[in-house]
Amino acid sequence: MTQYRSSGMYLVLAVLAFFGGKTGAAVNIIPLPNTVTLGAGTLAFDAAAAVPIYRDASSDSTLPWVEKLFKNAKLTTSRVQSAAAAKVVINMAPDAALGAEGYKLSITATQIVITAPTLTGQFYAIQSLRQVFPVSIEDSLAAKVAIALPVLEITDKPRFEYRGCMIDPVRHFLPLPYLYEQIDRMALYKMNRLHLLLSNDQGWRIESKVFPLLHEKGSVTQVGGGQPAAGVRWYYTQDEMRAVVKYAALRKIKIIPEIDMPGHCTAMVVCYPKLGTYGKNSSDNSNPTFTAGIRSNEDVQISTMNIKSTDADRPYVLNFIGQLWREMATIFPGDQYQMGGDEWAFSLDAFNYATFVKEVQDTLTKIGKRTVAWDEVKSNGGLRAGNWSQDWHQGSANVGDIASNCNAFYLDHHNEANDGANVLTWCGNEVTLATVYSAPTSNTLKGVEAIMFAERLITYPDHWDRQIWPRITAVAEVGWVPANNALAGYMTRLGSHGARFSAMGIKYFSTHYANLTWQTAPLHAGMINLYGGFVPEITPDATAIRPVARAQAPAMGKRAQGFNSLGQRIRLTSAGFPETAPAFVKP
Repeated sequence: MTQYRSSGMYLVLAVLAFFGGKTGAAVNIIPLPNTVTLGAGTLAFDAAAAVPIYRDASSDSTLPWVEKLFKNAKLTTSRVQSAAAAKVVINMAPDAALGAEGYKLSITATQIVITAPTLTGQFYAIQSLRQVFPVSIEDSLAAKVAIALPVLEITDKPRFEYRGCMIDPVRHFLPLPYLYEQIDRMALYKMNRLHLLLSNDQGWRIESKVFPLLHEKGSVTQVGGGQPAAGVRWYYTQDEMRAVVKYAALRKIKIIPEIDMPGHCTAMVVCYPKLGTYGKNSSDNSNPTFTAGIRSNEDVQISTMNIKSTDADRPYVLNFIGQLWREMATIFPGDQYQMGGDEWAFSLDAFNYATFVKEVQDTLTKIGKRTVAWDEVKSNGGLRAGNWSQDWHQGSANVGDIASNCNAFYLDHHNEANDGANVLTWCGNEVTLATVYSAPTSNTLKGVEAIMFAERLITYPDHWDRQIWPRITAVAEVGWVPANNALAGYMTRLGSHGARFSAMGIKYFSTHYANLTWQTAPLHAGMINLYGGFVPEITPDATAIRPVARAQAPAMGKRAQGFNSLGQRIRLTSAGFPETAPAFVKP
């Protein structure tokens, strides 16, 4: 048997898949498993016989994912009560060495065995198994093929606990179906955090029943201006986002909401003027007709909240923020929230800034949330113990807890020099695949995150796909695999994923790099990810969680009347602010 370890040689897993009698292309696992032992022979499946599957008592929720995989391979399955009688076995077994997300995957000449100490580990084993299957399983319109899987043993676990992607639907609103698609795609590559930017200078994107002007007034513009078409809105309702959260959780992904403060708050200040001071960005200085309003350009550092000790509105601001975070807690149940904290210097000194960001963190702690904040919070002495700093400035990726340095992880920059895209260039022009993959990351980090700000992402979904894919797979591998892996090996494995991207409907950036040759697959209209839209029937509220089709435009939401989302009765003034602010709710 041949053994490969991810700390050295790279893995190439050849899968024997026959398309009309012809041998298909190799499939290679991303992110690279920690240890793989390849054996002799293959495991074949009889196209005329059901595949018997056994799962132990702790693995019921994993079973539908395995059944769906075989269904897409055009094979039927049956459930059996004995591991000895099964061709696929799913076991839950304690194993401290695997941690909370690790797994073992064994393929012999007679049986597939998935073993993990957690349901998350089992899910990730399925994602590796999925990549060993032929690409045709991703395409529901593909013809049935004979399947023979290689004999192998995998032992695997992630390097970092946090492997994320930040999406910005503020600068350009992102329709709900794309969030679902991104979740599906991230899951295949074992990424586990989707960080959603929900507020900024250019808009507000989540329904608030406590402060309804935020979505009613704050959501009606984006970069480039314009207004939502009739019957279309540029924000997500609370129920929509709760469904997204549940859908992501089924795929072991946590949603992390970001509401930026005390800077990047123009949309909030325009809706509720007592919150802050509206200033001029440098591009406004030559404009004598400048008036306050939600931004329709790319400006930053425009507004800041009224949080100085001398500000008469400071108590109002703190009360508003406390209520707002508590309302968000009824939508996002995860244990981490992003409070922003970046680019705050307009009309604000370091002392008042540090005091405020500590107060925000204390508020989040009281409702059971850990704070993630951009690196200015830490560098200005404002990060509370136990909370995480997220680096975005160019330079070292080992200063904070989450590495998102712009020169290595900002996917809103060029894929490569002179690639012809209309994208941001302020942090060194291009962020290539090699740059992402080779980013220096210390084992002291908690994780890594790809960043996708959307000032220039005008075309949906083409432009989004082009910027995110394939570079996000390099982020996934950096977050999963021990350091010092071979770039050439990653490029070889990635090349085979071109066919999988195509089968999943991803319009990826396909310029050829050195040592990268894309394998392709025929395209069919309406193709989706293997698990796109899939919600096991055993899931509570399964129907409500399933995503809407991409063609469906969300209807304009209606203003909340009479109650806030905490169940408290309120009266609204003509400005839409609660006449008497509801008291804080103790966690």
